[in-house]
Amino acid sequence: MDKKPKSKAESTLQRACSVARVLERIGDGWSFLVLRATFFGETRFEGFMKALMAPRSQVAKVLRQLQIAGLMERVNEAPGGPRYRLTPCGLDFYPICVGLLDWGDRYARPQLQAGQTAPPWRLRWRDAPAAAPDIVAVWVCAACGVPIAARDVKWQDGPGAGLQPRPLGRRRSPDSNLYARAQPCSVASTLEIVGDVWSFLILREAFFGSRFFDDLVSRLGVARNVLAARLERLVKFGILTRSTDSGDARRRSYRLAEPGLALYPVIVALMNWGDRWISGVGHEPLRLLHQPCAQALVARLQDLHTGQKLEANGIAAVRTTA
Repeated sequence: MDKKPKSKAESTLQRACSVARVLERIGDGWSFLVLRATFFGETRFEGFMKALMAPRSQVAKVLRQLQIAGLMERVNEAPGGPRYRLTPCGLDFYPICVGLLDWGDRYARPQLQAGQTAPPWRLRWRDAPAAAPDIVAVWVCAACGVPIAARDVKWQDGPGAGLQPRPLGRRRSPDSNLYARAQPCSVASTLEIVGDVWSFLILREAFFGSRFFDDLVSRLGVARNVLAARLERLVKFGILTRSTDSGDARRRSYRLAEPGLALYPVIVALMNWGDRWISGVGHEPLRLLHQPCAQALVARLQDLHTGQKLEANGIAAVRTTA
């Protein structure tokens, strides 16, 4: 069936989605790295510059963006000058950063830093005895405790479904290699691979079942050359696989490989966070049904050993010496 060409008005709209709203609100990968540094205990401007190995202007821009987005606030204290701290909204972002850290440990770092024998950081409970095992993060359904897998989830339009305006102007993503300059961390390794808005949105559409290049162009409103470059990178790092349509050798399809499927809980967590803090309860564009328990899916990150929910308070990030 031939597709009806989009009108000019339709071409300025995109699928309403809390994931897209989160990425538009908080900015690019630099924002994730500032949040990571804050979760690891940084509070000072100079400390953020050191952790990111970024210019003063870049750090100032990101801190301003996160304050406008409501995730951080500046507290003027004496002595020592101003500090930055997370708001309740920002603290609620902690599981997403840990999810990116965990994915980076498993999939990104082995490819980008193959000679490194141990993850740069370990997570431990602050009050745990020295002999206690490190925290092992696992994503589960908050309702039933079953680990989240994309195949177990069905989606349907929510009360906030529809179209929303596309961001005005061009999305310019920083050179992904710049993230490698930041303080060694598997969050940075993850961002080297998927640390721009388009990559996250391509993955979102892949989880919706979009497989063909032209479908992605249409649904994302992305320039063809930009999409081609992002797909090439996602295939290179094994997140997507590419195959040729048997009926048309010019038509290639893209499917999620194991590393791509492993990012699904992080995408769900981004959506849940956006529903809570941006779209608002009762205005969710999308609803996910977890089939094992027939409940709405809310991603919960917990410790494999204790079953405790992972929250910023009570957890220490320890630098690995190996």
